[in-house]
Amino acid sequence: MALRFTDHHMLHFGTGSLLVEAVDGKTSVVCRVSRTLLSDTPEDETEDRLWKAYRRQAAPIQAAARRKYAAGEREPDGSLFVGSADL
Repeated sequence: MALRFTDHHMLHFGTGSLLVEAVDGKTSVVCRVSRTLLSDTPEDETEDRLWKAYRRQAAPIQAAARRKYAAGEREPDGSLFVGSADL
């Protein structure tokens, strides 16, 4: 289980969270990063600004996602969720 993160991302309009693609071999895994983890103010919640905030905090976010992935802590849709409590 070697979860590797790509630069593919998009804003989830329903939750405002940032979706980041990770891969394990040929398996694609969506990592949903809480908007509150990435932003303190609503005006910062554009996809570009959330992506920049994610890149600044990528190492601890990815480490938390890898821990959850290894522990099998997936959301019902199969994604991984990383929020403030995970860091």
